[in-house]
Amino acid sequence: MDRNIVIRVDSGKEIGWGHMMRCFSLAETLRSKNVKVSFISKKLPGSLCKFIKENKFEVHHLPKGLENDAEKTIKIIDRLNSIDWLIVDSYELDKKWETILRPHVKRIMVIDDMPKRKHNCDLILDQNLHQNMKNCYEGLVPPNCKKLIGPKFA
Repeated sequence: MDRNIVIRVDSGKEIGWGHMMRCFSLAETLRSKNVKVSFISKKLPGSLCKFIKENKFEVHHLPKGLENDAEKTIKIIDRLNSIDWLIVDSYELDKKWETILRPHVKRIMVIDDMPKRKHNCDLILDQNLHQNMKNCYEGLVPPNCKKLIGPKFA
């Protein structure tokens, strides 16, 4: 495998499966391009972790709750071999969390669909149609962040 990517995403009865399914689709595409993809996810009731494992992806579990999420994620990442990209798809995680993780990975990609929260990332993906797509993440991401905004990136 040429590259090593970790996806931090959750799913479950209370939060739904949408984030996990879009990350699963991305992971399958990346794997077809010879990229190693692992998931880090909370073990929540109704999660899709079993489905992800059945499809031959490695899944590392975090305990339920938000306490020390970043530190627990770092412990997992540090055991893995040199992470090229950390992909984050969660409404619960933001710039503060990403800044804590930044020294432990080469690059961070955020998948978001609500341009309201600040992020510390190298790449942001938002596949939704927004009224002011060109400027919708202005001031919310670093100036050098590449923005993939709009339905053509679905």
